[in-house]
Amino acid sequence: MTAKARQRPNDVFLDAFNAIDALLRKATKTTRARVTFRDVLQLALKRDPSLSPVVDRLELYGQLRNLIVHEGRDLAEPVEATLTAIAEIRQRLEEPPELAPAFLRKTVSCRPTDPIRDVAKKMATKDFSQLPVYSERGLLLGMITTAAVARWLGEHVEGATAQLDTEVRRVMGYEEYPRAYRVFQTTDPVSKALAAFKECTDRGEPLYAIVLTDDGRHNSAPRGVITLFDVPRLWSIALRD
Repeated sequence: MTAKARQRPNDVFLDAFNAIDALLRKATKTTRARVTFRDVLQLALKRDPSLSPVVDRLELYGQLRNLIVHEGRDLAEPVEATLTAIAEIRQRLEEPPELAPAFLRKTVSCRPTDPIRDVAKKMATKDFSQLPVYSERGLLLGMITTAAVARWLGEHVEGATAQLDTEVRRVMGYEEYPRAYRVFQTTDPVSKALAAFKECTDRGEPLYAIVLTDDGRHNSAPRGVITLFDVPRLWSIALRD
């Protein structure tokens, strides 16, 4: 029989709860002296939207913890289902799923000197709404989107001929949100990507893409691109469905 098996249910529960409490406080940079567990949960939820399905349950666990600690260990005892559930939450926080390998893929990109004709063709044949733009030295300069191409073409509706040999860098000037992208490490947690999309949505701004690199630098080779269309998959991985 293991040491854990010999523990009383209350001890197993408190061990898991205290571990969760410590993990959330570390993530939110808060201390017990200043912030209640309930408030910590709300702060953590802003950093990790995937906590939303278990926030209510964790609040109840917080109440149970207070009952056990302040009112006496013999007054309440968690059932096996509760111990299993809190252990699963603890494990997910201790071992959060990472963006790799699920979102590693060959990345289609372009150069700022490429003719917009070639980029538009790539977008049409690959069904992309945006492409990362890299300099000759491998520095990520931004994104070229179908929205920018549409605005550029819109300037020619009065009869002027659109020069399809126009370089990408000129069309990039038509981007309404030129910084609507992020660069993350492949080892970053899935929750970080979810939080980035949510943050932009809350501000009423788009997030065209998250480019993945091994070190999170703009001058490193892309290992994958995450777009808004990948959000359902991000949620599935975060919740371990």
